[in-house]
Amino acid sequence: MIIAVAEISQETCSFSSIKAELKDFHENFFCQGDEISCLPSDSGVLGGFIAEIRGRGHEVKGAIATQATSSGCLTDETFYSLKNSLLEGIAKIEPFDVIFISLHGAMMAETIFDTEGDILVAVRGQIGTDRLIAVSLDHHANITPLMVDNSDVIVAFEDQPHELTAAGRKTARVMADLIDCGNLSKSVLVKVPMLAPQDNFLTGGGPMKQWFDLAREIENDEDVLVVSTFPTQPWLDVPNNGWGCLVYASSQSKAQFCAEQLADKVWPLRQEFWKSQRVSISEAIYDANEEKEKLVILSDSGDAVYGGASGDNVSILSEMLKSDLNGSALVPVVDSEVVVKAFDAGIDQQITVKLGGKMCAEFCESVELTVVVKALQPAGEFKIKNRGVTSIGRTALLEIGPVKIAVLETRDAFINHPGLYESLGLDISRAKMVVLKTGSNFQFFNKWPSRLIRVDSPGATQSELRDFNWKNLTHPMYPWDKISDWRQK
Repeated sequence: MIIAVAEISQETCSFSSIKAELKDFHENFFCQGDEISCLPSDSGVLGGFIAEIRGRGHEVKGAIATQATSSGCLTDETFYSLKNSLLEGIAKIEPFDVIFISLHGAMMAETIFDTEGDILVAVRGQIGTDRLIAVSLDHHANITPLMVDNSDVIVAFEDQPHELTAAGRKTARVMADLIDCGNLSKSVLVKVPMLAPQDNFLTGGGPMKQWFDLAREIENDEDVLVVSTFPTQPWLDVPNNGWGCLVYASSQSKAQFCAEQLADKVWPLRQEFWKSQRVSISEAIYDANEEKEKLVILSDSGDAVYGGASGDNVSILSEMLKSDLNGSALVPVVDSEVVVKAFDAGIDQQITVKLGGKMCAEFCESVELTVVVKALQPAGEFKIKNRGVTSIGRTALLEIGPVKIAVLETRDAFINHPGLYESLGLDISRAKMVVLKTGSNFQFFNKWPSRLIRVDSPGATQSELRDFNWKNLTHPMYPWDKISDWRQK
């Protein structure tokens, strides 16, 4: 068979002031046609899907594939441009038998809440109802009836941190099974009216593991094609947000039973997802300073770039500068103005800068520092395991006492990777603590014995969701409202 493949992926944080524009997609990752079909097998979802489907003897044709770093919403102009490019790309590669589309599921535009649903409506309208549409979604998607009704099968990621290649391969297997056994195509989506912060989103333990393990157990049933659980991205201010249970099975009654089984499992766990080990900034730095043996990872939960925050929140850095640190601290900050100033000055030069607080001004002020430029790294590309190659901007290493500040020109995935510091000549094993702009992607630092401290920092991705000014939240919703049963409307 001839399989068309495409991707449009971005995760929106409604409380981030940074709007995503077309250049953000083109500068981060954008390819067309044969460039897509030639992606290596470890290039994220698309790479995994293509490798698996080719291994089954099928031909692949690429339409377009593009991703942008998580941020605020897309401008409407950007969204319509991407959608039109997708439709044009699909038209160019006709004929084909089946189409696979990698989407995120938590992307929104200025005036369009359900962009992925909108995309699938357009694709279905263009290719008709006779050809199968298979979709991969991040499990932090806000899954909607519009997405389900305009596709034949949707497969969510199984892991946090995400195993992107594995997610692509699984979708390919499910799609192939659906083609071979078309009777396994009845779907049921059940939404659970709850949101929860990022603190317990890792699937390796805790309540999330219990829920995801049940999904895998249900998939062992021969009458079930695939099961997806969606603990939605918690900073998406759209109507009808909430956690989702999606099941494809041989009958409507079977799918309904299994979807409700998943809802009945997660609802009693709702309070567990709100439990947290977060500590204040000052307490976190004190505890890190007292650690004698391990590298301390300070999770800057309020400024999680992978969740859409700006990356220029310097709340933790400001507190560090007031503290008597007894070891070196590594801190990343996104600030293009400071990078330009550092490159203009040169290595070993002293400069005075106002660092950070430019994109996240409502959460944090800039900090004025006199620092020494210790290293400069030009823009380029960097390969991240299981995610493929990503473009990165220039970086500068600034030093003030024991604090080493890696300043990035652009908001990209490099910010939470040890390669950021290693490219600037630092030995991470000699550091006492490192700040990561994430609430859950610590896996890149697994090679060092480490201790995690979750910092209760302010920002667009902070864990206290009830402090945000929600405009579109649908009620009732836990924990804003008293709800005794998930079926309550």
